[in-house]
Amino acid sequence: HPGSLRPPSIANEPVKIQIVDTRESTEAIATVRLAARWTRMNRTLVKVILFRDVEPLTYRAKVILYFTIEGEYSEASFQLRLRLALDPAGKLAPGSIEVLPWCLAGAAPPCTELLDPDSAVIVSPPLFAGHEIQTSAQFRSGAFLNIPNEGSTDNILTDDVPWPDLLRGTAWDRLLGVLP
Repeated sequence: HPGSLRPPSIANEPVKIQIVDTRESTEAIATVRLAARWTRMNRTLVKVILFRDVEPLTYRAKVILYFTIEGEYSEASFQLRLRLALDPAGKLAPGSIEVLPWCLAGAAPPCTELLDPDSAVIVSPPLFAGHEIQTSAQFRSGAFLNIPNEGSTDNILTDDVPWPDLLRGTAWDRLLGVLP
């Protein structure tokens, strides 16, 4: 929503982010949706920044949450690592997604600074021209992370991602190369 970080018209809307893949680009990996359940916070904007990580076929996503608490503006982030893999033929193979460790004493960046993100991340097939709608089965076919807070017994901080299934019919669905 250009022009404002806190437009009141979207203050109570559910937070959804979609990174849309096109057939011409291999930069967008999959649709990332964030489900917000905070009751004391009023999120108005979420930004996801994708980085190539140090390891081959590894990406990092910094999820920045912009919100207000009792009228005070704030922002914080949590970070994800997405790992892809190639099969022996050089095609995309299953990989994983994980929440990076919390920035507690001694943790080296990059790390998750927000101790209580109270968020969920769902990795599902990307939306692109001709495939704008996802069925419930497609939506549930990917990975799921649950990130209530640091130390929660409800945390799901890593999951397997069936990249070949999720990215079928995209630019990733081809021979990508062979790792040395």
